Amino acid sequence: MAFRAAEIHYFRVPRDLWELMLLRAGQFGADTISTYIPWGFHEPEEGRVDLTGETDERRDLAGFVDLVRAFGFRFLAKPGPFVDAELLGGGVPLWMPERYPETLARRWNGDPFPHSDSHVSRCSVRHPIYVEKVGRWFDAVTPILLDAQSAGFLTAVQVDNECPGDGFWSYEMDPPSPNRADYNDPWDRPAPMPGAWPSPPPASHEELAPFVELDRFADEQMVGAVATFANMLRERGITAPLFHDMCCGRWEIGPMVADMGMLAQATGWLGSNVYAEDLRDPFFLHGEYGYSFEEYVHYCWWRPRLVRSLSPGRPVLLPEISAVADLYLQAPLIGGADAFCVYVLHQVPFDAPDVGSYPRWASEAPVRADGEVERRFWNGKSLFAWQRAGGERLATSRVPADVALVYRRDPEHAATWAEVDGAGWPEGDPFGEEVRAMNTGRRSQEQAQALVRGQIEFDVVDPRSAPEGWEAGYRHVLEPGDPTPTDPGLRWAWTNVPGVDASVRYATDGADDVFLVLVNRTQARAEGTVRWRGGPEAGIGFALDGPAVSAAQVDGGSGEVVSAILGGCARFGGLAFTGRLAAVAAWGDALVLTSADDGTFTAPVRGRRLSRITMAGAVEPWVADGDIIRYVAEVGDTRTDMVVAGEPPADYLGAFETFRGLMDARVGDDTDWDELQHAFAHARLRGDLAASDGLERRLRLLAVAELTVADRDRARGDT
Repeated sequence: MAFRAAEIHYFRVPRDLWELMLLRAGQFGADTISTYIPWGFHEPEEGRVDLTGETDERRDLAGFVDLVRAFGFRFLAKPGPFVDAELLGGGVPLWMPERYPETLARRWNGDPFPHSDSHVSRCSVRHPIYVEKVGRWFDAVTPILLDAQSAGFLTAVQVDNECPGDGFWSYEMDPPSPNRADYNDPWDRPAPMPGAWPSPPPASHEELAPFVELDRFADEQMVGAVATFANMLRERGITAPLFHDMCCGRWEIGPMVADMGMLAQATGWLGSNVYAEDLRDPFFLHGEYGYSFEEYVHYCWWRPRLVRSLSPGRPVLLPEISAVADLYLQAPLIGGADAFCVYVLHQVPFDAPDVGSYPRWASEAPVRADGEVERRFWNGKSLFAWQRAGGERLATSRVPADVALVYRRDPEHAATWAEVDGAGWPEGDPFGEEVRAMNTGRRSQEQAQALVRGQIEFDVVDPRSAPEGWEAGYRHVLEPGDPTPTDPGLRWAWTNVPGVDASVRYATDGADDVFLVLVNRTQARAEGTVRWRGGPEAGIGFALDGPAVSAAQVDGGSGEVVSAILGGCARFGGLAFTGRLAAVAAWGDALVLTSADDGTFTAPVRGRRLSRITMAGAVEPWVADGDIIRYVAEVGDTRTDMVVAGEPPADYLGAFETFRGLMDARVGDDTDWDELQHAFAHARLRGDLAASDGLERRLRLLAVAELTVADRDRARGDT
């Protein structure tokens, strides 16, 4: 059930561009469309829910879902109730806290918890009135989801967002407190509830106990809300998989934000968002996104291995990750990530004031607001092309490890109070040091960092969620603080180049195929050999600039690299590309080559006919010199989407036909540009604004439609 998802916010995109954005998602390589469904936008007044565009065409969720199906995508729905997404109120109706002030979530001193983006007061996630209103929202929105479920294209439904959610996080509180508890919860609140950190700080576990219980209560409260909402969706007939997305935080405290094991149990599936923004000494940085070694281990190794064990039988899911940079997006492959949701696909330079908290939004996205693509479009396109090539064999592959790191949540309820600035103990305080040592997530990740340096793969296991006897599957089971093994015999995949990490997945369908991932986390070009257990003694040669990611599917019979992500002017086995990033992907009998850069591919053409597919969907002949293919990113005024050796994929070209058919239906029969332009000008001269507005819209639609025709002379950007 692994998928390749792109996030499209229909409510932030003009209705006339929905079809174009869905076409771009297909070209991006997505097979699934994800979107938040903001309750507050669809119910701006209590009791008046619009999901069909009656009050505003941007609210036509039903129509958008129909388009998702028309393009052949699967659908990943995120109906909240809280969705964040930099929306007003985080997507919760603004009338909720105004009309029902008793639902406000309040801190110990009575002040409300504000949503940090929009500064709207947040509601108590377990208040009976809030839960009742959420139920009415689910009553309204689930019929559309049930239709998609009945038609077989509802992939999954996200329950709420990033509990405890923006506004309840510890660093947003003053005085500093790691407590995420909503104090407006009298029905099961422990008593007494401390309102201030003592000075001097606690000197014993007995003195610390009330704060430990407070942190435990915060977990139970937030997870309880997610479980309640999940049950409400089930009661309304949703049988598709439910999941929740784990929010972020710097590596030392990231696991502490909420109880990941309990969240996984609440829905049955936990994904891990990737926002590595709080960096110290990064080895890769692109704008505000990057990785230090510690954050790289946290997001690309430790978290994927933990959520795999917490959600057995489900893909390792990244519900939100930016495509702003190639290594940033692709590096979680090395830890076993299966399902990526690129958040988001499209830019919104001027967010609508009735929707967003900020005037500008998603400027780092790969598709511009007008539907044209940025170079970073290929960061995701190369990843998704490789994943499509791996198909079900990649999705069901085995990610091995002989070492398990034990992660225990319970001690962190105490350690939390030592990790927040201003709320802990002075350096060297004996009891404070004892409490700091109870940060099992940090200590587990320190073990993980040592294992990554030793090229030893590992799993991360929360014993509460593991089956009985789970330890028997490992040669080493490490509790926090145990010394990490260094035996090279524990490695499953390794390179002979320091600073170039490797991991391997094995096919489980009877084939001998393996999937290799390399991360060069140095600043230098690396050339060497990657080897893996069961592979040929000679291994496979590689070369790539740093820092960069490359990945390969290796045919177990021939030892040939049949598909690859080639990052960093890379060579992997017999495949190579001279530019920064590319993909060579075997899609059935066709071989797809794609990049944002000019360069030269080395790939097995084997006498197959070559074609160039443009971003407009035109198919043109291309030539090669044996297995050497010169790739030109722009020919004249047309951009290259991909070069194909063999028959161009029919499903890929079919998306252009779907787009053209939908746009023809919207534009109508009268599509003569000059006549429409003439009629538009005369309507304005007459002062007939209604007619001129209609004609202007038809001209815009025609310009969008003509983005996928070879002759674009009439598709003028000034309309």
